Amino acid sequence: MTLIFGARCVDGVVLVGDRLVKSGRTVSFTMDKIRKFGNINWAVAGAAGIGTLFDEFLTLLPEYVIRHQQWINYQNAKLEHDREETFGNTPNAPEPPYYTYSVEDFKHNCAELMADMRKRYSFAFENPNKWCELQVLIGINTLSEAKLYYMDSESILPAEVPESVFIGQEDMCEVFRKCWNQSMTIKQAAQLGAFTIKYVELDKISDTVGVGVNQPQIWYIPDGSDPRELVGLELSTLIQQVDREKDLVYRKLHSLFRS
Repeated sequence: MTLIFGARCVDGVVLVGDRLVKSGRTVSFTMDKIRKFGNINWAVAGAAGIGTLFDEFLTLLPEYVIRHQQWINYQNAKLEHDREETFGNTPNAPEPPYYTYSVEDFKHNCAELMADMRKRYSFAFENPNKWCELQVLIGINTLSEAKLYYMDSESILPAEVPESVFIGQEDMCEVFRKCWNQSMTIKQAAQLGAFTIKYVELDKISDTVGVGVNQPQIWYIPDGSDPRELVGLELSTLIQQVDREKDLVYRKLHSLFRS
């Protein structure tokens, strides 16, 4: 499992993810669960579920994106060839209706991959205990207002998220999600997401969520700008503020009923 927070804020979209991966008895804190794909600079996606599923989704998605782009390039080359065959060097010859890779194409590639995985592992997905699930959050720069989308392996339908959401072990985090409000900036929402991940780990609420000695992944998608990951001093400064609040809340909560 995992824990990823996404929110649509007053100035854009933010995604925050933990880093813990468990495979059998092996534990790793190094995995990036929120990623860019191929040469698509305007979108990032994070996946949650059992480790083998979300790792496969994030690994295979670039192949689907590249294959779609190659199809577009091929079709555009055919259109250009047909134009030359029809008009030659005629001045002001009409331009053909060239294809471009769009936001909708990216969403369709995510849905196509999820549908293929559901078909490939149909026995696991149809298990009546519903232990097998894949969830995805997608943050996209639409050149004006950044958008956040959610999809899962049950409906395979990208749905816009106008507020905030946790995926993965979201059931244990509703109390933290309720701290979000519509007036928050992406920085404030990033602090809330990071606080939740680090508090869940500190208080041992789940042994499948955490960052170890690392820090949560944080991606900003400001309105009108491409996604960027917080790194270096910017990330460490934000996490220092989060750690102060996390430790304060932990001490207060665990001292309430002491004699």
